[in-house]
Amino acid sequence: MRFVVILSALLALSGCASIPFSTMATVSQFDENTLTTLDPNQMLVKVSVGDDFSLEPDSTKLQLTVQLDKVNKSTEAVFGLVQLSKVSQKRATGLFSADMEVTTYQFKLDQAGVNTLKQLQTQIKTAGNKGSISFSVETNFDVKDATQIKDEVLLWIDIRLSEQQGYIPLFDAAKLEVKKV
Repeated sequence: MRFVVILSALLALSGCASIPFSTMATVSQFDENTLTTLDPNQMLVKVSVGDDFSLEPDSTKLQLTVQLDKVNKSTEAVFGLVQLSKVSQKRATGLFSADMEVTTYQFKLDQAGVNTLKQLQTQIKTAGNKGSISFSVETNFDVKDATQIKDEVLLWIDIRLSEQQGYIPLFDAAKLEVKKV
């Protein structure tokens, strides 16, 4: 049985509690140089999901939306990801809650994604505009035991923009409703 989840920073409106304050503080410091100076080869994405579910790694994509101030339309780019690792670990579910067993998948941009991001960076440098950026992650996942389908899943998404900066949590133990498709 297949379930689809689309995860986006835009979900902040409905799930602000899952976005850490540290992330909001970090992201608020981004400027027009943040995107144009990224090394696409250093970008990594981690997705952690409760042990009741498993990701379909080939379906996992990173999407970037750029809205330049002087342009009336936004530019979207979707980057394919290559799985680097899959590990079982524990993640915190809240301040007063016990840690939870999760499976964490780590990804990097595929070569086409690296090339696409470099082209986008060149376009932004050429345009010389300020604007806003947002990242989202899209993935499909399956339940491990179809006889006990849960109605929600806990999810963690972290992105690393550079080796020096480390991972930025986009979602921290976000509770998402599961719908059959």
